[in-house]
Amino acid sequence: MKISLVSNGDLGNYHNLKSDELKAVMKYFLLNDEVSQVICRLSSEKRSIYSSMSFISKSFHFLFWLFDKFTNFKFMISSKYTFKVFDFEASIKLKNSDITYFVPFPFIRTIRKAKANGSVAVVAGTSAVSDYVEKLKKEEYKKILNKNYKLNVNKSFLRSLIEADYIIAYSNFVKSTYLEYGVDEKKIFVCPLGIELDKFNIAKKKDDVFRVLMVADFTILKGLQYVLRAWKKLNLDNAELLLIGDIKDKDLEVIINEYIARDDSIVRVSHTRNIVKYYQNASIFIHPSLTEGFEKVSFEAMACGLPIIVSNHTGASSVISEGKEGFIVPIRDSESIEKHIKYFYDNPKEVIRMGKNSRKLAERYSWDNFSGKIYKIIKTVLRKRERKSKNGIYN
Repeated sequence: MKISLVSNGDLGNYHNLKSDELKAVMKYFLLNDEVSQVICRLSSEKRSIYSSMSFISKSFHFLFWLFDKFTNFKFMISSKYTFKVFDFEASIKLKNSDITYFVPFPFIRTIRKAKANGSVAVVAGTSAVSDYVEKLKKEEYKKILNKNYKLNVNKSFLRSLIEADYIIAYSNFVKSTYLEYGVDEKKIFVCPLGIELDKFNIAKKKDDVFRVLMVADFTILKGLQYVLRAWKKLNLDNAELLLIGDIKDKDLEVIINEYIARDDSIVRVSHTRNIVKYYQNASIFIHPSLTEGFEKVSFEAMACGLPIIVSNHTGASSVISEGKEGFIVPIRDSESIEKHIKYFYDNPKEVIRMGKNSRKLAERYSWDNFSGKIYKIIKTVLRKRERKSKNGIYN
């Protein structure tokens, strides 16, 4: 078997949000000398199987990013058009192989090229369908900010999912949005991501403050507005709501700052190089996002021994058991958030019990386990292709 990998992840001395995921995907294929080609965004790797964006593509990416920065990321053209440029370049560079794996997936030109070459196109389903996400965003802008929002749907997103031969979705929630938009269930596998278990571990909490932690790049879809409503009603003694991360929406930042100005129990930290210490000094973790593929923060929190409260639209909701590692709440439900925070506040022994269960569960989600599962899925896909080929379905 030979596999080609196409990704916007960075490799070698470069690193971005997709790097760990891409390295994990590649692990067993590299060990078995089954990688024929890796096309990635940036790479310092010297081996001939690696190629990255050309100078022209990098220049386009930089210009798109500058435009987004000067418009406060209102239009997000960098994510949309950088993919188009990279997709065009990757489709030219792609060579023949048995399997072509895309991390993530809106490489519509390259998917078509792979299939034309006789390769099986497998894509990583990292997030919900763009149409679905944009619909939620439009609803939240009207509901929370009383503003109209112009939909910015990435049309190649859904087309890539439909045209791919197989999809590896990162959560049951993500899979459900694919089914809602007409993707064939028979071609979808589900495989949650991994985390660095050695980095995220349990340590003794340094104080007796009941601390609720939320870590995110805060956008209108992270559900923070519902946490703030719940926190305001709770009015707990010796308690703190700790928010870590940048605020990506200026209108949302105004609302958040108003809550912080009125309540000194709400603390915000925009940047940190040592997120582990914040997990280790929290009591519980909360992530009531309206849409997530696989939010690593929930699993990092569990690895540090925290019970979690997550929405039913998150990756963690696919794997935790209600009342064992934490609780699952409906999206946009501040009353349910309030109820479950209060439960943990009133029941410190439950915090300890569920925290221990969280760590046990998190240990199943190492990068090594993820690598092994991906390898098995790809082998399964290849066997399916061989069976179809024998029956004359493939030329």
